[in-house]
Amino acid sequence: RGDGSRESTLQSLRSVLRRNSDGSVGYGGESHTALSSFRRSDAFLAVIVISDEEDQSRKQNNTVYASTYEYVTDFMTFLDGYTGGVPGNRKYNVSGIVLKDLNNCPYGLHAQATQGDRYVAIANATNGVVESICSADFSTQLNDIATQIVNLSTRFQISREPLVSSIQVVVDGVTISQDPVNGWVYVTENGFYYIEFHGT
Repeated sequence: RGDGSRESTLQSLRSVLRRNSDGSVGYGGESHTALSSFRRSDAFLAVIVISDEEDQSRKQNNTVYASTYEYVTDFMTFLDGYTGGVPGNRKYNVSGIVLKDLNNCPYGLHAQATQGDRYVAIANATNGVVESICSADFSTQLNDIATQIVNLSTRFQISREPLVSSIQVVVDGVTISQDPVNGWVYVTENGFYYIEFHGT
């Protein structure tokens, strides 16, 4: 229910997932229910946005967001509630192939194109990947996004800070080596601790 003059990607996402901040369906009177079981409880939700304009979503009361910070906080609160995520163990990320620099796009831009600062902010806040829509070939960018999704979806949070030299990782009786290319790595982020897997 958007229009060409106001791209509302994340507002649309909220509507597609059929949940308002109070848990009710996105729009009153809707009878479509297939998406009510869209996401398995153990699944990782990866949102990928492709746009040459800034997101112009509004709050549920149709007022504008006061700042990018308020916007990001609102949608992360929504996605936390939808996915059962909590800070340090979120089960989603948002990535974007967007206009990162309005003054640096060698292939030319539509007159209505605008810089996607909101997309960049929410991608950074959710460990997503930000790529440029001005690239001639998206294959490398999509591979970067896919790699990050795999990394995050195989990340395991540790309850407290470990002695890294003492860590041993065994999967189905097989010892996995500490290797950033094909193995596990220890990651600290925002006061949380993780084992993260890479490669096969």
